[in-house]
Amino acid sequence: MVNSKDIKVLIDGNEYVGWRSISAKTGISESLLRARVNRLGWSLSDAVNTPTSELGKTGNKISFREQEHSTQEEFVAAIANLSPFSKTTLKIKLGKLRKQNPDFTEQDLENLVFGKNEIKDEGGFVYLITSLQTGKQYVGITIRTIKERWKAHQSECGDERIQSPLKTEMREYGFDNFTIEQIGQSDNSKTLKALEKKEIQKRNTVFPNGLNSNIGGTLGARDVEVFEFEGIEYRSLSDLARKKGIEPSTLNQRINSYGMSLKEAVYFENDTTIEWKGGTFENLQSFCDALNLDYRRVISLRSANYSMSEIVERLTQLVTCPICGSEFKRKSSLHKFCSEKCKWKNTYHSKNMSDTQTGKPREVTYQGRIFPSIVSFCEEYGFRRTKMTQLLQKHGQDVSKAVSDYKNNAGNKRKLKFKGTEYPSVSNFCKELNLDRSAFSKSLIKFDGDVEKALEHYKNRKLRRE
Repeated sequence: MVNSKDIKVLIDGNEYVGWRSISAKTGISESLLRARVNRLGWSLSDAVNTPTSELGKTGNKISFREQEHSTQEEFVAAIANLSPFSKTTLKIKLGKLRKQNPDFTEQDLENLVFGKNEIKDEGGFVYLITSLQTGKQYVGITIRTIKERWKAHQSECGDERIQSPLKTEMREYGFDNFTIEQIGQSDNSKTLKALEKKEIQKRNTVFPNGLNSNIGGTLGARDVEVFEFEGIEYRSLSDLARKKGIEPSTLNQRINSYGMSLKEAVYFENDTTIEWKGGTFENLQSFCDALNLDYRRVISLRSANYSMSEIVERLTQLVTCPICGSEFKRKSSLHKFCSEKCKWKNTYHSKNMSDTQTGKPREVTYQGRIFPSIVSFCEEYGFRRTKMTQLLQKHGQDVSKAVSDYKNNAGNKRKLKFKGTEYPSVSNFCKELNLDRSAFSKSLIKFDGDVEKALEHYKNRKLRRE
C-alpha cells in the first residue's frame, strides 16, 4: 500500500504532495484515488489523469441486453444474479474495463459478467498442507506462489463465516502446527486441476479422512463447477441450500462440523421425528423447544453417537455453585457459570487441554508413552475426545483413573445384538451388513439403541432416497 507522504505528482508545472491536495486539484475523490492505486493497481499517473465517470451526469448510459442503466451501481445491481462474481468484484472489473477501453461494446460486458476470455492460462502449483497434531492433510492448487497462498489461508481463518475442515483445524491448533510444501506443478490450468484431483484421491484427503471439503478440480471461487444432486444441476452448495429452503451456513455446518453426507445434511430436519417417553415430535426443533434444550448442542451430540437419553441427561444436568450453593444448568461441557451475585465461573482451556500458562497443547503420558496432546492420545486409543477431556478434569489430570473410568462407564464402542449374534461395535455391525455407518448410527440414536427398529428405519429411508 502506497504511503500518503510518498505521493507526489506534477500538475500544470506544480508539485502536489499527498492524496488530499491531489484530490482538491483534480476533483477526483480521495477514496477513489486510493482505490485506483492500492486496490486496482493503477499507476499514479493513470489514477490522476483518468476522469471520473460521467454516467448519470451527461446522459451517458450502459446498454446491456436491451436495457439501459444510468449508473454503474444500477448496472451491477441488475446483473448481479446472472454473474458468478460478487457485486464488489463486478464494480472493480467494470472500472478496469472503462479505463482500458472507454468505448467498450456489449460483448465486452458479456465477457465481464460471465468471466470469459479474461484469465491468462499460466498454470500454477499443487501444494500439500499437513497438520502436525492430527496427521490429516489438505491438497490444493494455486496460481500464486506457495508462500502467498499460505498467507491467504491464514488470513481466511479470521473470517468466522468460513467453516471448512481446514480452517476449523487451523483455528484450533494454530498456524505453527501445520506444514506446507509443493508437490506438483503445471503450466496448464486443466492439467493442474487434474493433478489436484489425482493427489486428493491418492492421499484420501476428503473430509473426514482429510481436510479437503470436496474432490478438487476447481481453481478459486471464479472457477465454479456445476454439480448434480438428485438429477438436478446446481451452481454451488449455496445455490442448492437456497433452493431447498436451507440457510447456506446451516448446510455447510452440517457437512463440515457434524460430518453428515450431503443427502443427510439436506434432509436432516425434514426426515427426523423424535419418539420420547410416549410422545412423538415431528422434528428435532420442536423436541428441543419442548424440553428447553440447545438445538445446536443436540445436533452435535447426536452426531457424536450419543443416545437421546444421554443427550437429555447431559444437557439438563444441574451444577451446584461452590460459593452461594445455587443450582444452575451449565452452558456447555467446558463452561460453568453462576449468574447469582457471586458470579462464580470455572472454565478449563480448549478442546486440546492446553496449558493455560503457555497456551501450548498439554502433553499426556500413559503407559510409558508421551503424546503431544490429548487429541493424539484419544486418536491412538479410539477415545471420545470430549468425554476424555471431562474425565481428566474430574480426576485431576490423572490419566490412568480417567482411562479406567472411561472404559467402565463411557466407552464409545457400543456392543450390538441382532438375531442372536453379538457385534463388538456399530462399525463392525455396519461392515458385516454393508450399511452406511453414519446413516445407521443416526437411526440407532433415533430409536434409542433398538437395533431392529433402527435397521427398518434405515432401509425405509434408503428406499425413499433412491
